[in-house]
Amino acid sequence: PVLYDGLANTARVRGVRDFKTQAIANTAWSFAKQGLSHSRVFEVLAKVGAKKIPTFSVQALSNTAWAYATNRHLSEPEFFERLGDVAARKVPDFSPNALADTTWSFVTLEVPHVGLLNAVGDFLVRRADYFAPAALAKFAYAFRAADARKRPGTYELRDEHLRGLVDAALRFVCGHKPLRCRDGTELCQAYAALYLSFGSRCGRDAWLRLFEALDANLSRQVRDAGADELAAAAAAFADVGVEAKLYFQQMLVRVVDAKHFGAQMVRPRTAAALLDASARLRWRHNQGSRALVDLGAATVAGLAPADAAVAVSYTHLRAHETKANRVCRLLLEK
Repeated sequence: PVLYDGLANTARVRGVRDFKTQAIANTAWSFAKQGLSHSRVFEVLAKVGAKKIPTFSVQALSNTAWAYATNRHLSEPEFFERLGDVAARKVPDFSPNALADTTWSFVTLEVPHVGLLNAVGDFLVRRADYFAPAALAKFAYAFRAADARKRPGTYELRDEHLRGLVDAALRFVCGHKPLRCRDGTELCQAYAALYLSFGSRCGRDAWLRLFEALDANLSRQVRDAGADELAAAAAAFADVGVEAKLYFQQMLVRVVDAKHFGAQMVRPRTAAALLDASARLRWRHNQGSRALVDLGAATVAGLAPADAAVAVSYTHLRAHETKANRVCRLLLEK
C-alpha cells in the first residue's frame, strides 16, 4: 500500500501524459488488483487514455475496462463510450475470456453501450464454438443484467443472441471435454437465471437439451464438488425444472458418504438449498433422502455431519428453529 500511495502521489504531481496505452492499462489493472481505489489516479489515467484510445490493444482495452469496473469508478463516462466504440469494432480480435471480461465490465459500470453488446451478441451467433463455460457464464449474467435495466437507450437482448448463448453452451457441454466442477456449476447458475428471465423466448426444448446435457456431464464431476457447489447446481436444475436424475444419484452418493464433508460444517443456506431442490423436483431415494435429512438436522443442531447418525425428533428441530427456520421447515416437508 505504501508503494501504491507513492505512485498515486506521483500521478497527482506529474501526471501520466507520457504513458503509452499499455502502461495506462497496467497501472489501472495493478491498482484494481490490489483493491486500491485512488480516484485521482483513475481520473488522470482516463483523461490521458481518452486521447490515445485508437492505439489501445484489445488486451489493454480489456484490462482497463476490468480495472475501472472492479473499482466501480466512472468519473469519465466519455472515456468509456469511446472505449466501447473501439471494442465493438475489434470484437473478433479478443480472446474469449478478455471479451467476456470486457462485456461484464461495461455492464457492471452501467455504460449503455448498445453497439458493443450487439457486436458481442452477433459474434456469439457466428462463433458458438469459440467460447468456454467460464466466458459463457459471464456473458449470460452480463446480457441478463443489461436487458433488465429497461431504460431508453439501453440494450435489449435479441432473440438470436439468446439462442446463440444457449447454442454455444450446448456445443461445449455436448463436446468431448468434461466440464470442471466449478465451471459447470457456474454455467448452471448463470443459465438458470437466464432461463427465469427469458425462458419463453427460446423454446422449452432448447433449455431441456442444455440442462439434460449438463446433468450427464456434471454427474461425472460430483466427486470433486463441495457442499456449496452441490447445492448451487441442484438449485439451478430445480429452477429450470429438469429432473437431473444422473446428477441427483451421484450427489446422493456423496451426501450419504459422510466422509465427503468430513469435519466441514455445512452452512444452513447450503443445507436448505439441497433440501429445497430435492423437494421441488420430488427427488426420492430412501437412503439418500434420509442422508439429506440427517445433513440438514446436523446443520441446524450445530453438529458435524458424521455425528448425525441418529434420528432427530420434531421437538429437537423446533428447539433449534431460530437458527435456521427454513432448514427446519424443509426437513419437516421431507
